Amino acid sequence: IAVAWGVFMLVWNSRRFVQNQALLFLGISLAFIGFLDLMHTLAYKGMGVFEEGDANRPTQLWIAARYAQALALLAFPLLFGSRPRPAGVSATLALVTGALLLAIFTWDVFPACYVDGQGLTAFKITSEYIVCAILAASLILLHRRRQALDVDVYRLMAIAIGFSIAAELSFTLYTDVYGLLNFAGHILKVAAFAMVYLGLIRIGLTKPNALLYRELAQKREELSAERSVLQTVLTAAPDFLVLKDRDSVYRKVNPAFCRFLGRSEEEIVGKRDADLFPPGDAEQYTKGDQEVMASGRMDIGDWSVMGKAGRRWMQVIKTPVSAESPH
Repeated sequence: IAVAWGVFMLVWNSRRFVQNQALLFLGISLAFIGFLDLMHTLAYKGMGVFEEGDANRPTQLWIAARYAQALALLAFPLLFGSRPRPAGVSATLALVTGALLLAIFTWDVFPACYVDGQGLTAFKITSEYIVCAILAASLILLHRRRQALDVDVYRLMAIAIGFSIAAELSFTLYTDVYGLLNFAGHILKVAAFAMVYLGLIRIGLTKPNALLYRELAQKREELSAERSVLQTVLTAAPDFLVLKDRDSVYRKVNPAFCRFLGRSEEEIVGKRDADLFPPGDAEQYTKGDQEVMASGRMDIGDWSVMGKAGRRWMQVIKTPVSAESPH
């Protein structure tokens, strides 16, 4: 419970810097899972918190918490790259947790999980196998999307899921809630949460870049690759390609345009039309640029352009590009 809440506090207080929003989802989920586990603990006979009863109610709370934990771990790799809203996630999980508690404590509609003198019910045993299957699926998804996590975090999370599966299997076999198999299951669960602690709390504090900025590093690599592709297109294109800023200053030109003007890229970039073309032409080109930027629409027209070999008529396509543009 302490580890679950510790993970929540870490990711919640660093939510403004977390690039991988799946970590935030997992942290919020663990806060509610830890609460269900707390209720499971307090519901046991002899704790003196709730009305005394048999071992069914704490076992029901256990199963509810394990379903929540398994589904959270399944959703964790599925949410890599997404942007879930913390408030929405918190509200949804609060409603689900509240519904589970009402189903167990008030409505009495949650299936029985333990019967004194008989042991575990078929629902409890089947549920443990279902939880194991969900955890196995989460492990497969985590492996397939491991590139989104630091390698140490991935390994520790995978080990945590493995311990969780072993714990659930042990909980399918016991007949006494105070017996050896039940105790072994709890030890395996402690080991699983210890791996979560090592993966998300210790590494999150001692190696914050591994968790908080890994996606940023990946974006930088993707941007570098896109820039390389763009440079290849600019170099190979036979058409004249030019990029200007708001002041009509040349920021990028391709080799074909350089050859047409008979100038190098260094001689063109940083210059304006007035530095490269006759006064009348330069004024017309700059005016056309301003009209396109003001309207925000593409313009296609025939322009007379003076190059190294003389004047040529060509079709010119001017397209406004902004920082918010997806293209």
